[in-house]
Amino acid sequence: MNFVELLQQYNMSYDNNGKIILENVYIITPYLSIDFFQEFFNHFTFTSLRLFVDKSSYQKAINIKEELIKDYRVKTKFHIIPTEDSEGRFVHAKMYYIETKANQKTRAYLVIGSSNASSNAFTFGIDEEDEYLYNYANAELNTVIKITDNNRKFMERYFDSINAGENLHNYSLNVYGDNSLIIHFPKLRKFIETKSDDCIEIFSFTNWVLQGVMYHKYDKLQALGKIRIELEKRIKKSDNFIKNAKEYGFELEDDIFSISYQFIEESKNTHNSKDIIKSKYLFETSYGYWAPLEFKEVIDEQIYSNKNGIKYTRLEQIKNVNILSETEKIFNQFKSFVATLSTEQQKEYIAMENDQIDEIYYRKTIKNQLERQINKCNDINFKDRYISGYGMYYANLLAPCINEVVDDIIDYINIKFTDASQRNLLCKTIKKEIKEENIKVNLEYLDKNIKKLYKILLDEMNQENTDI
Repeated sequence: MNFVELLQQYNMSYDNNGKIILENVYIITPYLSIDFFQEFFNHFTFTSLRLFVDKSSYQKAINIKEELIKDYRVKTKFHIIPTEDSEGRFVHAKMYYIETKANQKTRAYLVIGSSNASSNAFTFGIDEEDEYLYNYANAELNTVIKITDNNRKFMERYFDSINAGENLHNYSLNVYGDNSLIIHFPKLRKFIETKSDDCIEIFSFTNWVLQGVMYHKYDKLQALGKIRIELEKRIKKSDNFIKNAKEYGFELEDDIFSISYQFIEESKNTHNSKDIIKSKYLFETSYGYWAPLEFKEVIDEQIYSNKNGIKYTRLEQIKNVNILSETEKIFNQFKSFVATLSTEQQKEYIAMENDQIDEIYYRKTIKNQLERQINKCNDINFKDRYISGYGMYYANLLAPCINEVVDDIIDYINIKFTDASQRNLLCKTIKKEIKEENIKVNLEYLDKNIKKLYKILLDEMNQENTDI
């Protein structure tokens, strides 16, 4: 369910273009993506939008706003407020408050939960059975609460207090007045940019890392092109069951509670990422490979560019499978295999109906898995991850442990700094600035010089020939 569908369940007014009419919109989010706001502008018209983002995402929010103004000619009031909590910590809250009019009456709704302002977060989905097939959309939990007129005044005071840097007497809202639902709001404040040693705090090295992206190996995909059939109980390894299964193309899975049938030949070359990508753009950390957001476009072009490899061919083969005929083929193989088992083995391991193999159950099991795999192969996000061998998420999801990530990046810089043949662009940038030999880079140096390094890095990127 996306954000539009979430609100369409309630009494809304629509303009002549079919857009939902909103008045005031307030959003608090640690992370945001332009596709969420594109969908928002495509489906809503509103008077004002106030976007409260964690200070680490402030520059990204500015960039998104500029894109939206250019593409949608935004005429509504659109304010971005960088925020932090009362103790200067990362803002992890997600909240969407809207006011709208229906039948000349102002109505207000509060959406709270786990979803960031991104299309992935507001498209719920999860695979029920396949642990090796992951849905790109996140599994999220959100609650929509109707806000009364009296409570609207509290909500307006709450958001005004953040912008004004004021403290409220009470940060809790007793929604129904009977203590059955009490919302405790975070104590947030507007972040004020402060200058220190010619370095703006909002653009510290740590905040730059938070704005970056993380790539991780996407290796849990070996079972693509394989149908798995669960058994009624654990197989005894000494049993001739295993030998008989192999004769009909079935293999015992590691859990020894299931067997599998490979209906598309398994890829032999399962890793086609390029080392030069890692060496030029990525930094190895305990949480995966970090890269500056500015590198994302060129990295994506490189690691997602393989359209002729073994993996791509395999995806195309799966997409072109005829579900009905493949279901019958696999089921008939399974049925023939079951016929080789003794009556005792059939009763022990196989789902039976009136002393016969449960044909409806096994056909459905096979057909459902084929359908899910074909759907996955038609998903552009899944295809990119499968072909490249990499998944991607944004670094601000690691906010609670960002100091560890920063330490890992600094260690990586210092290791590469002494390597005369290293090609990492950021390391090269720092090396150009630091003339002394055997100096150790630390966070203090990076914070103090981040703006200068950032400018040089962009110049390096413009000069780089990225055709690999």
